[in-house]
Amino acid sequence: MYVIITYDVSEKRVGKVCRKLKEYLTWTQNSVFEGEVSKTQLLKCLAELE
Repeated sequence: MYVIITYDVSEKRVGKVCRKLKEYLTWTQNSVFEGEVSKTQLLKCLAELE
């Protein structure tokens, strides 16, 4: 599935969130990532961000 993820986190967490999302998706803009992922990959990514 094709997903677009945007986020708004405190400055302390921006780097961690950005690095984790780059493992799964393509960086588009400051807080925007997009790309093709399976449902399993998406759920894994979101769980790791928790």
